[in-house]
Amino acid sequence: MLPDVGYEEEVAGMGSSLAGVFEVFHRVLATRLREAATAAPAALPAIVAAVCDSCGRSEHTYLHAQQLLSELGRGQDGADGSRNPPGTSHQGP
Repeated sequence: MLPDVGYEEEVAGMGSSLAGVFEVFHRVLATRLREAATAAPAALPAIVAAVCDSCGRSEHTYLHAQQLLSELGRGQDGADGSRNPPGTSHQGP
């Protein structure tokens, strides 16, 4: 079955036509983002193009990608270095 774990590369090779299957889309997106994090600079344009192509297929995929990238951009402890979950505020001294 296509969404089975471990088949992300085969699915990604089929192009962005499978972006409508959310679970498959999410796994392929996560795989591409992991690749981008460790890729050589010369490989980044192709990875970015593949991510943009699959994310632009629907409002759902675009919104999910934006949310995921936003969370990744905050880092583990949040953009301000706090350990507050998103949507909460610090109530310290």
